[in-house]
Amino acid sequence: MDTSKKISPEVLIYIQNLKQFFSNNKSALEYFDIDDNFDEFYEQLANISQKNFDETGEPELSIFQLETLRHKIANPIQIKRSDDGRELLTGAIFLKNGNFDMICLN
Repeated sequence: MDTSKKISPEVLIYIQNLKQFFSNNKSALEYFDIDDNFDEFYEQLANISQKNFDETGEPELSIFQLETLRHKIANPIQIKRSDDGRELLTGAIFLKNGNFDMICLN
């Protein structure tokens, strides 16, 4: 975990509880598939959790945030913004344009 950022004790407790949960629930660990990206997963988890804590006073991630993090770790595709404002996914054949969802470029 990146120690250059100040992480509140509440966030550290939340992360420790999640680590304990994963150590007791192998199926959850398999679902999140973080064996190879353990450090990256917890670093990003800490960043999101700290942001939640700063904004709402609660470090817990929503289901949507956990799923987004899971997909981000499992599929490390970078999103870049083009000059005309389109979101481009590098390493993929999908494009997000304006209000449209992902478009496959096949």
